[in-house]
Amino acid sequence: MGRGRRRVVTGVGVAVLAALSVVGPRAGAPATGEASAPKRSGAAHAGIDTRAVHAATVRDGGSFGFGTVFALGIGAERRLVSAAHVVDGVAFVPGDAAVFGAVPGADLAASTGGGSGSVGLLPAAEEVVAGDLVLVSGHPAGGALAVRRGRVVAVADGTTFGQRADVVVIDADVEPGFSGGPVVDAGGDVVAVMFAVEQRTGVGLAHPVGALSEPQVPTSSPASGAPSTTPS
Repeated sequence: MGRGRRRVVTGVGVAVLAALSVVGPRAGAPATGEASAPKRSGAAHAGIDTRAVHAATVRDGGSFGFGTVFALGIGAERRLVSAAHVVDGVAFVPGDAAVFGAVPGADLAASTGGGSGSVGLLPAAEEVVAGDLVLVSGHPAGGALAVRRGRVVAVADGTTFGQRADVVVIDADVEPGFSGGPVVDAGGDVVAVMFAVEQRTGVGLAHPVGALSEPQVPTSSPASGAPSTTPS
Protein backbone atom coordinates (compact mmCIF):
# COMPACT_ATOMS: atom_id res chain seq x y z
CA MET A 1 0.00 0.00 0.00
CA GLY A 2 2.84 2.38 -0.73
CA ARG A 3 1.14 4.44 -3.44
CA GLY A 4 -0.01 7.87 -2.33
CA ARG A 5 0.91 7.24 1.31
CA ARG A 6 1.77 10.10 3.60
CA ARG A 7 1.83 10.39 7.39
CA VAL A 8 -0.99 12.30 9.05
CA VAL A 9 -1.28 13.89 12.49
CA THR A 10 0.17 11.98 15.45
CA GLY A 11 -0.59 11.89 19.14
CA VAL A 12 -4.34 12.25 18.71
CA GLY A 13 -7.31 10.41 20.16
CA VAL A 14 -9.39 7.90 18.23
CA ALA A 15 -13.03 7.03 18.97
CA VAL A 16 -14.60 3.86 17.62
CA LEU A 17 -17.75 4.49 15.63
CA ALA A 18 -19.83 2.00 17.59
CA ALA A 19 -19.72 4.31 20.62
CA LEU A 20 -23.01 5.37 22.19
CA SER A 21 -22.14 9.07 22.18
CA VAL A 22 -23.28 10.99 19.10
CA VAL A 23 -20.81 12.62 16.75
CA GLY A 24 -22.54 15.48 14.97
CA PRO A 25 -21.99 16.67 11.38
CA ARG A 26 -18.48 18.08 10.95
CA ALA A 27 -17.85 21.49 9.47
CA GLY A 28 -16.16 21.23 6.12
CA ALA A 29 -17.23 17.65 5.39
CA PRO A 30 -17.57 17.17 1.64
CA ALA A 31 -21.08 17.26 0.24
CA THR A 32 -22.29 16.13 -3.15
CA GLY A 33 -20.25 17.81 -5.86
CA GLU A 34 -17.84 19.51 -3.42
CA ALA A 35 -14.93 17.01 -3.39
CA SER A 36 -12.20 17.24 -5.99
CA ALA A 37 -12.29 14.93 -9.01
CA PRO A 38 -10.83 11.46 -8.48
CA LYS A 39 -7.59 10.46 -10.14
CA ARG A 40 -9.13 7.66 -12.19
CA SER A 41 -11.34 8.21 -15.21
CA GLY A 42 -15.00 7.19 -15.51
CA ALA A 43 -15.62 8.11 -11.89
CA ALA A 44 -19.43 8.32 -11.63
CA HIS A 45 -20.28 6.38 -8.48
CA ALA A 46 -22.13 3.15 -9.13
CA GLY A 47 -23.44 3.20 -5.55
CA ILE A 48 -23.71 0.43 -2.99
CA ASP A 49 -25.91 -2.66 -3.13
CA THR A 50 -27.72 -2.00 0.13
CA ARG A 51 -28.93 -5.61 0.33
CA ALA A 52 -25.39 -6.56 1.35
CA VAL A 53 -25.12 -4.09 4.27
CA HIS A 54 -26.74 -4.74 7.67
CA ALA A 55 -27.02 -3.09 11.07
CA ALA A 56 -25.56 -4.93 14.06
CA THR A 57 -26.38 -4.39 17.73
CA VAL A 58 -23.23 -4.23 19.86
CA ARG A 59 -23.23 -5.14 23.53
CA ASP A 60 -20.31 -3.97 25.71
CA GLY A 61 -20.97 -5.03 29.29
CA GLY A 62 -24.24 -3.39 30.32
CA SER A 63 -24.17 -0.81 27.51
CA PHE A 64 -25.33 -1.00 23.92
CA GLY A 65 -24.07 0.55 20.73
CA PHE A 66 -24.49 -0.04 17.03
CA GLY A 67 -22.28 -1.02 14.14
CA THR A 68 -22.44 -2.30 10.58
CA VAL A 69 -21.71 -5.67 8.96
CA PHE A 70 -21.59 -6.30 5.20
CA ALA A 71 -21.17 -9.23 2.85
CA LEU A 72 -18.04 -9.28 0.68
CA GLY A 73 -17.71 -11.57 -2.33
CA ILE A 74 -20.17 -13.97 -3.92
CA GLY A 75 -20.56 -17.73 -4.03
CA ALA A 76 -17.81 -19.71 -2.30
CA GLU A 77 -15.82 -16.48 -1.78
CA ARG A 78 -18.60 -14.76 0.18
CA ARG A 79 -17.98 -13.80 3.80
CA LEU A 80 -19.23 -11.24 6.30
CA VAL A 81 -16.95 -8.33 7.18
CA SER A 82 -16.96 -5.70 9.94
CA ALA A 83 -14.75 -3.93 12.43
CA ALA A 84 -13.35 -6.32 15.04
CA HIS A 85 -14.76 -4.30 17.94
CA VAL A 86 -18.25 -4.66 16.44
CA VAL A 87 -18.37 -8.42 15.96
CA ASP A 88 -16.52 -9.10 19.23
CA GLY A 89 -19.67 -8.08 21.08
CA VAL A 90 -22.37 -8.37 18.44
CA ALA A 91 -25.80 -9.58 19.54
CA PHE A 92 -27.68 -9.61 16.25
CA VAL A 93 -26.89 -9.52 12.54
CA PRO A 94 -30.13 -9.69 10.51
CA GLY A 95 -30.31 -12.62 8.12
CA ASP A 96 -26.83 -14.00 8.76
CA ALA A 97 -25.11 -15.84 11.61
CA ALA A 98 -21.39 -16.54 11.46
CA VAL A 99 -18.21 -17.01 13.47
CA PHE A 100 -15.72 -14.19 12.93
CA GLY A 101 -11.94 -14.03 12.93
CA ALA A 102 -10.03 -10.80 13.63
CA VAL A 103 -7.06 -9.53 11.63
CA PRO A 104 -4.12 -9.13 14.05
CA GLY A 105 -2.99 -5.53 14.35
CA ALA A 106 -6.18 -4.16 12.79
CA ASP A 107 -9.70 -3.33 13.94
CA LEU A 108 -10.99 -5.61 11.19
CA ALA A 109 -12.72 -9.00 11.11
CA ALA A 110 -14.27 -11.44 8.65
CA SER A 111 -16.42 -14.53 9.02
CA THR A 112 -15.01 -18.00 8.50
CA GLY A 113 -17.96 -18.80 6.23
CA GLY A 114 -20.30 -16.99 3.91
CA GLY A 115 -23.38 -16.97 6.11
CA SER A 116 -26.81 -17.74 4.76
CA GLY A 117 -27.22 -14.92 2.22
CA SER A 118 -26.33 -14.77 -1.47
CA VAL A 119 -25.74 -11.05 -2.12
CA GLY A 120 -22.28 -9.55 -1.65
CA LEU A 121 -20.17 -6.54 -2.60
CA LEU A 122 -16.95 -7.08 -4.54
CA PRO A 123 -13.45 -6.07 -3.44
CA ALA A 124 -11.83 -3.39 -5.59
CA ALA A 125 -9.15 -4.46 -8.05
CA GLU A 126 -7.08 -1.32 -7.38
CA GLU A 127 -5.82 0.12 -4.11
CA VAL A 128 -7.30 3.39 -2.93
CA VAL A 129 -5.04 6.48 -3.08
CA ALA A 130 -5.18 10.04 -1.76
CA GLY A 131 -7.64 12.16 -3.73
CA ASP A 132 -10.02 9.34 -4.63
CA LEU A 133 -13.74 9.99 -4.15
CA VAL A 134 -15.53 7.30 -2.17
CA LEU A 135 -18.92 6.43 -0.72
CA VAL A 136 -19.07 5.51 2.97
CA SER A 137 -22.06 3.60 4.33
CA GLY A 138 -23.29 2.58 7.75
CA HIS A 139 -26.24 2.42 10.13
CA PRO A 140 -25.99 5.49 12.39
CA ALA A 141 -27.40 4.71 15.85
CA GLY A 142 -28.67 1.42 14.45
CA GLY A 143 -31.15 3.20 12.18
CA ALA A 144 -31.64 3.20 8.42
CA LEU A 145 -28.62 2.76 6.17
CA ALA A 146 -26.90 6.06 5.34
CA VAL A 147 -24.61 6.49 2.32
CA ARG A 148 -22.36 9.55 2.31
CA ARG A 149 -19.76 10.96 -0.05
CA GLY A 150 -16.16 11.41 1.02
CA ARG A 151 -12.62 11.91 -0.20
CA VAL A 152 -9.49 9.98 0.70
CA VAL A 153 -7.03 12.28 2.46
CA ALA A 154 -4.19 9.76 2.83
CA VAL A 155 -3.24 6.14 3.26
CA ALA A 156 -1.29 6.32 6.51
CA ASP A 157 1.01 4.15 8.58
CA GLY A 158 -1.36 2.50 11.05
CA THR A 159 0.91 3.12 14.03
CA THR A 160 -0.24 6.74 13.88
CA PHE A 161 -3.59 5.49 15.14
CA GLY A 162 -2.49 2.54 17.29
CA GLN A 163 -2.89 -0.02 14.50
CA ARG A 164 -0.28 -2.18 12.79
CA ALA A 165 -2.23 -2.34 9.53
CA ASP A 166 -2.42 0.68 7.21
CA VAL A 167 -5.23 3.18 7.75
CA VAL A 168 -7.19 5.01 5.06
CA VAL A 169 -7.98 8.54 6.24
CA ILE A 170 -11.29 9.79 4.82
CA ASP A 171 -12.85 13.26 4.86
CA ALA A 172 -16.52 12.33 5.27
CA ASP A 173 -19.44 12.85 7.61
CA VAL A 174 -19.31 9.66 9.68
CA GLU A 175 -20.84 8.97 13.08
CA PRO A 176 -21.49 6.17 15.59
CA GLY A 177 -22.90 3.13 13.82
CA PHE A 178 -20.62 3.38 10.76
CA SER A 179 -18.01 1.06 12.32
CA GLY A 180 -17.66 -2.00 10.08
CA GLY A 181 -19.32 -0.31 7.12
CA PRO A 182 -17.92 -0.58 3.57
CA VAL A 183 -16.09 2.22 1.77
CA VAL A 184 -16.56 1.85 -1.99
CA ASP A 185 -14.85 3.39 -5.00
CA ALA A 186 -16.27 4.92 -8.18
CA GLY A 187 -17.26 1.47 -9.46
CA GLY A 188 -19.11 0.47 -6.28
CA ASP A 189 -16.37 -1.96 -5.18
CA VAL A 190 -15.04 -2.12 -1.62
CA VAL A 191 -11.71 -0.39 -0.98
CA ALA A 192 -11.79 -0.17 2.83
CA VAL A 193 -13.73 -0.93 6.03
CA MET A 194 -14.60 1.85 8.52
CA PHE A 195 -13.57 1.45 12.15
CA ALA A 196 -13.19 4.83 13.88
CA VAL A 197 -13.21 8.61 13.76
CA GLU A 198 -10.19 10.69 14.75
CA GLN A 199 -11.41 12.88 17.60
CA ARG A 200 -9.44 16.08 17.02
CA THR A 201 -10.03 16.50 13.28
CA GLY A 202 -13.17 14.39 12.79
CA VAL A 203 -11.81 12.45 9.82
CA GLY A 204 -12.99 8.88 9.34
CA LEU A 205 -10.55 5.97 9.65
CA ALA A 206 -10.75 2.71 7.71
CA HIS A 207 -8.57 -0.31 7.00
CA PRO A 208 -7.82 -1.19 3.35
CA VAL A 209 -9.82 -4.20 2.22
CA GLY A 210 -6.55 -5.89 1.26
CA ALA A 211 -5.77 -6.35 4.96
CA LEU A 212 -8.34 -9.16 4.97
CA SER A 213 -5.79 -11.33 3.18
CA GLU A 214 -3.88 -11.59 6.47
CA PRO A 215 -4.48 -14.70 8.66
CA GLN A 216 -7.26 -14.19 11.20
CA VAL A 217 -7.80 -15.34 14.78
CA PRO A 218 -11.21 -16.06 16.40
CA THR A 219 -12.93 -13.16 18.14
CA SER A 220 -13.94 -13.69 21.77
CA SER A 221 -17.70 -13.60 21.16
CA PRO A 222 -18.96 -15.02 17.84
CA ALA A 223 -22.06 -13.48 16.32
CA SER A 224 -25.41 -15.07 16.94
CA GLY A 225 -28.45 -15.19 14.71
CA ALA A 226 -30.88 -13.69 17.23
CA PRO A 227 -30.81 -10.79 19.70
CA SER A 228 -29.99 -11.75 23.27
CA THR A 229 -31.42 -8.53 24.71
CA THR A 230 -33.10 -5.36 23.51
CA PRO A 231 -31.01 -2.18 23.18
CA SER A 232 -31.98 0.58 25.58
